[in-house]
This record gives sequence, structure tokens and C-alpha cells, in this order.
Amino acid sequence: MRRRGIRKGIWVYITTRRIEFLLSLANDALKTGEEERARSYVKKALRLGEKMNVRLPRRWKWYICKRCYLPLLPPLNARVRFYGGALHITCLKCGGVRRVPLHGKEVKTSQEKGKGVFSAS
Repeated sequence: MRRRGIRKGIWVYITTRRIEFLLSLANDALKTGEEERARSYVKKALRLGEKMNVRLPRRWKWYICKRCYLPLLPPLNARVRFYGGALHITCLKCGGVRRVPLHGKEVKTSQEKGKGVFSAS
């Protein structure tokens, strides 16, 4: 249904800003130890994105656990590892794993990082 007087681009902008604000509140709540409040902020942000047909920004999408709806903050409640061309982000609360393929991107392993232009070898 088309909204009168306001273009779709403005609604997308407003919704995206609201989603980012809710997710930043969720991160702050998780840092203070309020997991239920953080979970409710994440659920509200996801619901708002579904309702307004707006995708989550990629930087936020990777760091939300799909099993327990908590924001994943790597030193606090998540572990990030690199396994065979994919980034594995593990939730330490529920054990859920998000795998992010890194196809088409130049990925250097730890051995390759040491072999720079100025290395002695």
C-alpha cells in the first residue's frame, strides 16, 4: 500500500536509522548485563525491518544470533574464527554458529601475512 505524500526512499531511510538506533541500544544493554532488554531491542528491530520491507545493514546482520536473538559482541559473548574460506561466529550463550563465506575476497592466512615486501625471508 502506497503512503501518500511521502516517497518510499524517505521511509527506507527513517526505518534504517531506527533499526540502527535499536541495535545500538541492544549493544549497550548487553554490555551492562541486561540480556532480556537487549533481546527485546533486537526483536523489535527485526520486526520493524520485516514490516517496512527493509534489510538489515550487513554489519549488523552478521552479529545477531538467529537462535537466541542476542547481539554478538566478540569478546563478551561470541567467538570469531576463520575456517577454510569462511568466517565462523559462534554465540557463547546458546552455541549457535553463523558462517559467513568469504568468496571472491582476497584472504590472507597467518603464514601469508608475515611474508610482506620488507620481510627478511
